[in-house]
Amino acid sequence: MENTMSCEGCPELPHEMSHSGPYYIVYTGGGRHAPFVAMRAIPKPDESIIRHFTYPTIHEDGRLEYVEGPIPPIPEGYQALTPWILKPIWVFCSFRLYCVKLHDEGYLEVTGKCTNPDLDAQGNVTNAVCQTCPKRGA
Repeated sequence: MENTMSCEGCPELPHEMSHSGPYYIVYTGGGRHAPFVAMRAIPKPDESIIRHFTYPTIHEDGRLEYVEGPIPPIPEGYQALTPWILKPIWVFCSFRLYCVKLHDEGYLEVTGKCTNPDLDAQGNVTNAVCQTCPKRGA
């Protein structure tokens, strides 16, 4: 039988979002919603911390659904279906990865990052830039 005691100072629940840094979702194949399905695997934050917004439900199609209450900010590449349900409107690109960060207030920020090696301007991108990109990966 192996020893399962945790180390001193280690989190008891390894699936909690314990850092304030972003998570990067990389397209590795599959349908257009594959990155959003992967986004669902992001560990949920510590629920004992009271935040202005509750952590949203992330649906397989990428919708972010917050509990009704304060209206969360709309991330780049999303549109509001209701004040609390946000739908992704990113055009598909296999070169874009998503940077997902939980803010202290409890809302998710989602930004696109271009990784296309053929483009000079790599880094943060907007949905508008992706829509007009001549090198968008299909």
